[in-house]
Amino acid sequence: MNRRYVRTNSGFCLPGFLSFTKTRDLKRLNRYLIAIHQAVDFEEITAELSGCINDIFDHQFFGLAIQVKDKIMVWVEPSVFKGTIEDLIKEDFCFDGEVEIHPVHSSGRGFINERILRNSLFGKEFNGKNFKAKLYILPGRKLIGKYHEEIINDMVTGLENAVSSSIRLRSLEDAASIDALTNCYNRRELDRKLDEQFSFSRRYGKNFSLIMFDIDFFKNLNDTYGHDAGDQVLREISSRIKNIIRAEDTIFRYGGEEFVVILPETDEESAAMLANRLRREISDTPFVLNGDNVFVTSSFGVSSFMGSNNPEEILRTADKLLYKAKNSGRNRVMSNVIRLCRNAVPFS
Repeated sequence: MNRRYVRTNSGFCLPGFLSFTKTRDLKRLNRYLIAIHQAVDFEEITAELSGCINDIFDHQFFGLAIQVKDKIMVWVEPSVFKGTIEDLIKEDFCFDGEVEIHPVHSSGRGFINERILRNSLFGKEFNGKNFKAKLYILPGRKLIGKYHEEIINDMVTGLENAVSSSIRLRSLEDAASIDALTNCYNRRELDRKLDEQFSFSRRYGKNFSLIMFDIDFFKNLNDTYGHDAGDQVLREISSRIKNIIRAEDTIFRYGGEEFVVILPETDEESAAMLANRLRREISDTPFVLNGDNVFVTSSFGVSSFMGSNNPEEILRTADKLLYKAKNSGRNRVMSNVIRLCRNAVPFS
């Protein structure tokens, strides 16, 4: 019996098999697009998208980069060196600003080789009214010309609507959760994020730490240079801190001149070392206020999730250690990690 084969990019197959594959993939795509449309945030969108791409293309790597104003957010799966993906994104978007990288945990794949990623990655750009974006796929199966091109186009069309809706929702949420002066999250958002981090750490047996700090003698600074200068210091300190902490870390303005940083999957010793780096970043470089070079210092308290303490206890411990640092002479870090703090002796 003679059989007619259809040529594809990956070789030859029977027409019936290709028809079955198309029908199966279109059903999968439709199911995922419905879930993507119903998603309420980027994390849900990217989790569903990664699942869709994995089912249809058996992906070795998936990435979604979204540029909103002067920031690019990137979701990737599996893990990749931060420098590799940053270089790729900045080159593709002609961008030299902040790149936030978020892992997507869906298929449990391992770490991907940089050379393979750079040589074989496929990209598809799409834009909305308030964003630019690009979808990256490194398929495990060879693409079948027009057929897979149509699937990716349909996928991108669904993504455009979902991303636009999520950005609008995120803008409304940010307006309620962002401190207008420093552009840090506010105290209201701290309560929510701290509860969220606590629940995650307790469920998965992960640690996390919290840094609380405030500016030493801030009232004197306001009295001497004026409240506009004080606001300038608050803005610049928040900017300096953001330039040092990781993408997954979060800074909050707790109130007045007081700030909090949440550090996921970080033990207290590492958090204390980071706090000391932040302290030096503030104290070692002067602030230019009304033409004067003014040196400003800050005091820090560090606490960690211990497996049994609750969010309020973690925050309260950091607060107590902060005031212990202030009462011990200021411009220092206090932590319960004895070998680092040596019974409240400050970092030098």
